Amino acid sequence: MRWTYQLLLFISLLVATQAIVHPVAAPTGSLDEKFDLISREPAGPVTRSQTRPRRSPRLASQPSSGLRKPKPRTKIKSRRQKVFIHGDIMAHQLKTSNYRQTAIQNAGGPAGKDWSKHDAEHLIEAQMVSHYLNEHRDGKPIEVECLKHVVSHLNSPGNLKMLKSQHNMEKKKVVSQLIKGNPPDKFTRPVKNYIKAYSPELESTARKLDALFKPGQPCSKLRKPKPDDTISKASRRIILHALNS
Repeated sequence: MRWTYQLLLFISLLVATQAIVHPVAAPTGSLDEKFDLISREPAGPVTRSQTRPRRSPRLASQPSSGLRKPKPRTKIKSRRQKVFIHGDIMAHQLKTSNYRQTAIQNAGGPAGKDWSKHDAEHLIEAQMVSHYLNEHRDGKPIEVECLKHVVSHLNSPGNLKMLKSQHNMEKKKVVSQLIKGNPPDKFTRPVKNYIKAYSPELESTARKLDALFKPGQPCSKLRKPKPDDTISKASRRIILHALNS
């Protein structure tokens, strides 16, 4: 029994000694490999392509997931369309609808004055300006922009007065004769005095109308008037006729 115990003790010591001299090898896939993987540094400098995640290739038919940058809009220069008037310009087309009210306000006088026997009168006659426009357009259409400026000057307060109806008819008749080149009748004293009194306003409006026909102005497309064929010259002839009547 004793020798059996001694034999078992001897075998245990022998096994222990073999384990110390020849340790058991670590299995494949141990912590050595994991440690090696963690501590390994990449060879060479780190590039952007190595740190940025790679995108999967996108087919041309696939829509982009991000927002596309909007294309710049084409700038279109808007041009104002020009409007033209064909045919001859009539005198009544150059008069505004409220020119009588403007003339009454410009005339002044006591409140509630009776103007029933008076006409709203243009110092520069509308018939004279319409004749002038038709003569210088040479059969071509006239731009509406030109007519707007003509109407604005013709119906301005400085060119509108109140005149007795019979005197207004007389003035229109004589001006028409002067325009057509016919021998004009003489002005009566009331009309003569009226034209002489307002000759500065008459000539001022004429100069403003002539300025519209200069280069770069609204009516510059019409035939350039000659020095002796302007609205100012025609107005001056009316004033001289009044002085000589």
